[in-house]
Amino acid sequence: MDPLLLPDALAVIDRHYNLPTPYRAGRPSLFAIRDGAHLTLRYAEFVSTRLVLRPLNMSFPVDLIEISPEASPGEFIAGRVVLTINEL
Repeated sequence: MDPLLLPDALAVIDRHYNLPTPYRAGRPSLFAIRDGAHLTLRYAEFVSTRLVLRPLNMSFPVDLIEISPEASPGEFIAGRVVLTINEL
């Protein structure tokens, strides 16, 4: 998510907000997405049966996660990023 997040940045995650709906209307929300044993920070939205993960820089590719009918997008979303600190 460069230049939004620098290496060794700190991100505070609201783990109770794990649905891919915008927190504020008209503004995208940044989410922590489960990627195996790691978390990936991306802007996320749910379209049809896919979780669409968008980077900050639109010149980078969009990632798609296929969601099965019995699964929920919230199973892949660890929470909404509420604060980032780049320097300690």
